[in-house]
Amino acid sequence: MKEQMLLLILLVASCWKSTTALEIKVLSSVFEKSISPLDYNVRTIFTPERRKAYLFGSAIKIIRADEELLNELIFNIESSTEFIIKTRFRIFASPGGVLFSIVHRQRKLFLLELSSKGSGDKTKLIFKYRSTNDTTEAVVFKEVGSLVDRGYHTVVIRITDVKDNGKKISALSLFVDCQFAGRVDTKSAISDIFSYRGTLLSLLDFRIAQRGFGSKSNSKWRGAIESLSFIFKRPLDSVLGGPDCESAVKEGVKAPQPPEINDISVITHEVATELMGLIRDIRYDLSMQVAEIKYLRRLVENCQMCRVQDFCRFKPCFPGVPCFNDPSTVKGFECGECPLGMIGDGVNCSDVDECHEEDPCAKDVGVICQNRSPGYWCPPCPKGYSGKEIHGIGLYFARNNKQICVDIDECAETPRKCAEQSRCNNSPGSYDCSPCPEGFTGDPRHACYHLSYCDPNDPRSNPCNQHAKCIRLQSGRNYKCECRPGYAGEGHLCAEDGDLDGFPDIELNCTEKICRKDNCPRIPNPDQKDLDEDGIGDVCDDDLDGDNVNNDVDNCPHHYNAGQSNVDGDPFGDECDNCPYVTNKFQGDIDKDGIGDVCDKDVDGDGVLNSQDNCPVIYNPQQKDRDGDTVGDKCDNCPSTMNSKQIDRDSDGLGNNCDLNRDDDNDGVDDMIDNCRGVTNPDQIDNDQDQQGDACDDDDDDDGVPDRIDNCQLVPNPTQRDLNGNGLGDPCDGDFDGDKIPDYEDACSINHHVTHTDFTNLMKIDLSPTERQSKPPIWAVDGTGTKVSEEENSDPGIAVGDVRFNGVDFNGTLRVSTKHDDDFVGLVFSYQNNRQFYVISWKQEDQVYWEMQPFRATAVKGIQIKLVDSKTGPGFALRNALWHSGDVDGESKEIWRDSKERAWKDETDHEFRLMHRPSIGLIKLVVYAEGEIIVDTGYIIDKTLKGGKVGMYAFSQGQVLWKNLSYRCSETIPEDYQAL
Repeated sequence: MKEQMLLLILLVASCWKSTTALEIKVLSSVFEKSISPLDYNVRTIFTPERRKAYLFGSAIKIIRADEELLNELIFNIESSTEFIIKTRFRIFASPGGVLFSIVHRQRKLFLLELSSKGSGDKTKLIFKYRSTNDTTEAVVFKEVGSLVDRGYHTVVIRITDVKDNGKKISALSLFVDCQFAGRVDTKSAISDIFSYRGTLLSLLDFRIAQRGFGSKSNSKWRGAIESLSFIFKRPLDSVLGGPDCESAVKEGVKAPQPPEINDISVITHEVATELMGLIRDIRYDLSMQVAEIKYLRRLVENCQMCRVQDFCRFKPCFPGVPCFNDPSTVKGFECGECPLGMIGDGVNCSDVDECHEEDPCAKDVGVICQNRSPGYWCPPCPKGYSGKEIHGIGLYFARNNKQICVDIDECAETPRKCAEQSRCNNSPGSYDCSPCPEGFTGDPRHACYHLSYCDPNDPRSNPCNQHAKCIRLQSGRNYKCECRPGYAGEGHLCAEDGDLDGFPDIELNCTEKICRKDNCPRIPNPDQKDLDEDGIGDVCDDDLDGDNVNNDVDNCPHHYNAGQSNVDGDPFGDECDNCPYVTNKFQGDIDKDGIGDVCDKDVDGDGVLNSQDNCPVIYNPQQKDRDGDTVGDKCDNCPSTMNSKQIDRDSDGLGNNCDLNRDDDNDGVDDMIDNCRGVTNPDQIDNDQDQQGDACDDDDDDDGVPDRIDNCQLVPNPTQRDLNGNGLGDPCDGDFDGDKIPDYEDACSINHHVTHTDFTNLMKIDLSPTERQSKPPIWAVDGTGTKVSEEENSDPGIAVGDVRFNGVDFNGTLRVSTKHDDDFVGLVFSYQNNRQFYVISWKQEDQVYWEMQPFRATAVKGIQIKLVDSKTGPGFALRNALWHSGDVDGESKEIWRDSKERAWKDETDHEFRLMHRPSIGLIKLVVYAEGEIIVDTGYIIDKTLKGGKVGMYAFSQGQVLWKNLSYRCSETIPEDYQAL
């Protein structure tokens, strides 16, 4: 009778399944079964708290959860109105990656995914899910910049079904390190994502630390994951009260929670919905328990277990442990010993920590023992010691195979570790060299030299390489070695440098960067950039990102994306697309937050939604609007005068309501806004922002030193410090305008408000707006601000940037990507308004304009440079004047024409170099195609316009692209021009 009671208890314990709290631990379910993490190229490491974690990198294999785990997860999500995702991880690389992803293999549809993206303060957590409309939606949590400090962080996401206007949705609450970090609502309930027709469990893919379909994977997690769990029917307080929050509890700080209802007499709709959900859960739990009790009663009444004799067929022992039926025992069976390296009763076995019990590694020299399940590992001995790494299993092996690391006597090695005149002193794990003796100097680890360096009469005083110059410093008390042209190195060691970029063709035995082998020995690349770190420099690497897809066909050449996934079908793959679900050919991103403008709810990143922002594309968090016309001051062309329609008939950037149309100094800037009236300054530079332009300001930096004697004209330097005596003050030496951008990289080294080329805020001007069947140009700018396109076969139009220039160098590449048209493309410079500018007009074929009014316009192929000084402004007369080759009275004047009438070529890159020096009226244009100069205007003189903005021009020609654009302030007059 006693044995039957024990058997009944065993039956009840084995059949009972709790319907209360449930935690599905994903990582342990995957890695603690029969397959080792190393089989996936995943390393086991330990957190600072000595908890086990898993290190993932770019070389991991596809990691899938099994069907049993996925089935259990789906069942609990569908039957719960609330569940929690908890994970603890550490991000090593800024792009982050995907923590987990559940997808449909055949339909390539995301059902559930959690990932991180971005770097620094712009780091985001992204939760993707399938909506009831069968589309993939994304919830973005932005305030998570702390996750990328390279430490371990706990992230908890609570997902609760709620009612919103009668529609079931889910509310997502985020907690980072037990601190409430925000709440976002979904478009449909998460519990409904798996409920659609025709879906088999076998067609779903549950991936860990990556996403992908079939045999492909991408967006791999770059870091370590300690835990990843789905928690059901467990209060949020108990989850946030775990060991990861102990420090907060000790300090008496309670993790903030989402807002709660304090007035218990008022029950909100959301609270009522949550109470109803709890009641449904309780009813469901009770019904499950009743059904299970009925099943157990039938099972006991039929006494199914009473007739069981072969207990071992139920595999009650630990995997790998033999089982023996023994009716004489209480359990009816006996288990053998646990596997080697484990301890227990045979039914339950746990890993023996050999590291803790026996300490088998050479801890005295810094080797840290790493426990494994089963076994342990002693890493190799550190540098300066000899000895083997050890792998083993079990206490006996660990006790009898201790790791031994023996110090290496570097002083006994050949060749000598120290200079000939220096004494070598061995030390544990290292060595040191005694200083050079009296009368000598130098590095005792390499060579000691006579104190008088670089004496041409004493070869011993030359410590430099035979291919280097020895340069005397401090009257011979010091020296500098400099490799001769054609060689590279740090001077003591030099090797051939075939491409003359400062890096040797072979590796040199020195630590300086310039001693490294050139990663592109035949192509100059002084920056030695190597994106995929494959040892091949980017300038000569056919596959920059190392994803086995050549750059010329890779839809993300700078991002690893072997699968080439591209959901929205635009030219950019999902890995580098800033709007992966919305087509955006040019990746415009005004606020540079990684979210493209076409899908960014706050385009300018000022914290004000586009629909409420009075300057949607210009950063203006204060939303100042002095004139109250609903257009913010930052983008208002008349900030002090009401003009809600922003009418600007002459397109000079100043609205009609405040435009005086007066320019006494003829610099193209209306007197209403000119910061130097009476002094020509088209660039309007005002470095100290005192409302007085630098051209008429005697002290541009307000440091009390007049500009005429100031050695830092734009950077305050009241003491005029100049330690190297080169005439430039220390605060501005190498950075003239003090904008933290070196002069050689600065787009305008005399204006600290302009640092790089950027056409993001493009001003678009239609030059024939009154056409009956008007086709205005369609302009677009990419996310870098250096690529502009015009797609429409349109009426004449120009687009200019927002920077005014005096002298400027304007460079880039022009390309027409069609074979179906032959009209005008070109450039604009010294743009002042829609009546006054210079235009470079390039036609492919001769043609008479089809509209003969107001006069017959005939175009000749080739490049013409025109001065537009129109009395009529945009309209039919200016339109025909732009088409016509030659002067048109009252509209335009031709100042140069290509006598060889060379046309632009279809689908060909044309590099252009434009120089303009308004101070002397100098203009020069050079155009290259296919490696050859096809147009060189030489020096042209026209002093009509004194400067202004630069930009692009198109007329009746579509699919035009201007790329690699760059502008640079410059007043330098070419030497060959001065010699004329």
